[in-house]
Amino acid sequence: MTETLDRLAAEWGQYSSQLAANRRVLVVEDDPTAGHVFAKVLEHGGFVCTVVKNGEEALASHQGGDFACLIVDKNLPGMSGMELVRTWQTSHRESEAVLITGYANLDAVLQAIDLRAADFLLKPLDSIDVLTAAVDKGIRRRNRRLLARRMLGDLSRAVEGHANDRTLELLTAAHARVEDFRGALVNKRRVLVSHRESVELATAMKHLFGAGYQLIVVKTAAEALHRISKRGVNVFVVSDTYEGLGGLALVERALDSEGRPELVFLTAHATVREALVAVERGASSFLVKPLKDDRVLVKAVEEACRAHHERLVHFKLVTELTALVRLLESKPERRQTRETLRETLESFDVRTAPDLVKPFDGTPGEWDDTD
Repeated sequence: MTETLDRLAAEWGQYSSQLAANRRVLVVEDDPTAGHVFAKVLEHGGFVCTVVKNGEEALASHQGGDFACLIVDKNLPGMSGMELVRTWQTSHRESEAVLITGYANLDAVLQAIDLRAADFLLKPLDSIDVLTAAVDKGIRRRNRRLLARRMLGDLSRAVEGHANDRTLELLTAAHARVEDFRGALVNKRRVLVSHRESVELATAMKHLFGAGYQLIVVKTAAEALHRISKRGVNVFVVSDTYEGLGGLALVERALDSEGRPELVFLTAHATVREALVAVERGASSFLVKPLKDDRVLVKAVEEACRAHHERLVHFKLVTELTALVRLLESKPERRQTRETLRETLESFDVRTAPDLVKPFDGTPGEWDDTD
């Protein structure tokens, strides 16, 4: 009889392969020459492209198959590129989006951030590699997200099904640890903010504190970098109010791994360049001061924290399944299951996952700030 772990490993491996095999890209570009060039560049990078001229054709083309990523010109005739991406997302389609334009204004880039676009590129492109890198980044993000959600759902259903086999006990214990971790995250919400911002936005900070967020207030960039290096921060409010480094330089120094916190950019001197960096770095929000309502910052931090918690739960799952892989090394009869699981987990940052989870996996006392 096939045991639960063997079955799940095989199903996850198959699903991971299906995700990896989907290299379908929809290019929405009203300039035939540009559309042709983009398609050729992407096809050279191993993607399969469909080119359409406007948003209406794009929405109709979805009937022809599932697209992993969209390349959308911001300035389309009729339905704009922004409207297209927004409509696409409300249909619960999991495609990533890369927006592209010959001219970017600040409002457009801010909309791209709100839409969680994988990137926002300017024509002419600096190099052909820029386009393929942006699409590849978006698809990898999509695949990790979908695979983790699938594994979490399958694991929950397997445990609830009360199957009677030797592997279920291991899976039940792993599932319990993941769910305990998820529950504990409710009380683990760290927000890193500069001293000046905490004073200027006292009302928003007071609301977050009252809602159970732990505010880590520092003055210097060096202090901020130290906190982030400990990998215990959920949300980093990026601004130019840290002494020592400007906002962009601070981001470049701080965010060098998937263990980074979610980003909320906050600035009084917004530029297109800053906003483009925010998109490229996957920022949750980009807010321009003065804020009309402090609740805007509160909402941005809350949404960013939820996104970070989801990512942490995925890392916790990866950590638990990696431990199962090591356990199976002593069981020759489970070789196929072990190798399938290992290959599936390669989609994630297996090596650093335990380090990313650890700062959030202790008791409340261990998580308190003591230094």
